[in-house]
Amino acid sequence: MSGKILLLKNGNRLVVNPTNERIYDILTPVLTFEEQEFLRGWELREAINHDQPRVRFTSWECFGLDHKKRLVTAFGFWRKIYDALKANGYKVRMKDTDPHPDPSVYQPEYERLKMFGVKLKQDQPEFLDALFSNPCGRFSCPPGFGKSFMISVVGLLCPRARIDVVSKNVAVIRDRIYPELCQMLPDVGIVGGGKRRKGRRVMCYTIDSAHHADGTADIMFGDECHQFGADRAAYRSGRTWGRSRNFGLSASHDMRLDGKDLRVEGIFGPIIHEVPYQQSQEAGVVAPIRVLWTSCSMDWDPCEGEIDSTEKKRHGIWQNDYRNDLIATDARLYDKDTQVLIPCETIRHAVHLKARLPEFQMVYREDGMKPRDRKRYILDNLISRNEPSMTSDRRSQLTSAFEQGRLKKAIVTTVWNVGVDFRQLGVLLRADGGGSPINNTQIPGRLSRTFDGKEVGILHDYMDEFNRGFRTKARRREKDYDGHGWEQQFPDKARKGSVRDQLDLFDR
Repeated sequence: MSGKILLLKNGNRLVVNPTNERIYDILTPVLTFEEQEFLRGWELREAINHDQPRVRFTSWECFGLDHKKRLVTAFGFWRKIYDALKANGYKVRMKDTDPHPDPSVYQPEYERLKMFGVKLKQDQPEFLDALFSNPCGRFSCPPGFGKSFMISVVGLLCPRARIDVVSKNVAVIRDRIYPELCQMLPDVGIVGGGKRRKGRRVMCYTIDSAHHADGTADIMFGDECHQFGADRAAYRSGRTWGRSRNFGLSASHDMRLDGKDLRVEGIFGPIIHEVPYQQSQEAGVVAPIRVLWTSCSMDWDPCEGEIDSTEKKRHGIWQNDYRNDLIATDARLYDKDTQVLIPCETIRHAVHLKARLPEFQMVYREDGMKPRDRKRYILDNLISRNEPSMTSDRRSQLTSAFEQGRLKKAIVTTVWNVGVDFRQLGVLLRADGGGSPINNTQIPGRLSRTFDGKEVGILHDYMDEFNRGFRTKARRREKDYDGHGWEQQFPDKARKGSVRDQLDLFDR
């Protein structure tokens, strides 16, 4: 045997005692990640002109050394450290040097579920078992699983535990999570998104309002926790929630293109419970999704030779008339009672789609369309002079109308990518042309909610064959959809653009 190692836990810090040169060499690669920064603008042009890499790599160590030269890191890495040391022959045990003064706050009172008439669906009891048997961890659950509901259940089961719920997205925490928690729990507060109700047992925060948290929470939930890998989010969450049991919720773990997923594990710990999409679908928790691919093949490449990624997307996706016409044609395959959503990346793309689909409502961030851009869009006949300006109240009203099924047709930018509950959504036309693994889960996930009479969610996507880069992204989407087990139907090469036969196939 190589010796004995004691992992000293103090809040959410972990000290490896002792740390000799061999242990340092074992743990350094385990606790180090490589950030990938994709060059843009003049840096990209310079790299291409000098035949240099288009991606900048930076190595980051997620640990330090204390005054005794012992390795100090985030507690979320405890299992990763334990496994690495055990694999190298060490005996490892852990000691909490500053335990919670009243650990009974973490003991669930399951009789309270019956008292309040709460019934759990399949996989939700296992969710609770994993949470109450681990000091931290991440949950991998598909969109539609009911993550906000499970946070409320934890609040019911642990009536004396102080709970903080944190999201990077202001609208999600303000318009979705906070109202849902208030429906089930009596003492809920919020700081962020223009709201301030402090001093409650259960508190909701945005990352930008983290400095208002007092650090006394017993449990912290991070919604869409993959977003906590970003620089500011990681810093603020690590600094504020240094003593709580931290649990992260997401359907998109370990998919960040910048390589910063290791930070998320440091904050929240390893994945302790995973529910595959197919498993939830078979249990009736989420709806099945079917993908209809439309071939977008052109005689020329409208973004050929473009170096800047923004200009490439502008000509290849946002202002590509042929591609936008295909999307509009597919959108009109459905009657007025079918709820249809068209997510895109930018307002520029939204207005080009709006010009083709005037019956659709545009939804975007309240400060997203600058006055000079609005004037240009009006002059270019892309939007009407009577198009209402977007405000926070208007966006909230449109979101509510779409969630309730009163609004049937919408074109939306990224503001609805996460944290919305569209139970009646039947059709989603993915217009953005992206290839992010996170978006390949989150955007189609809007279709996953179940509703009476809803048998399947239809996802339209576009095989962009006119450009090598966009074709690669389309194939990446196809691969990710296949990973979720979603049924995919590809067009016959001779049938460019039309999906009518595919729709007939699904109807038979």
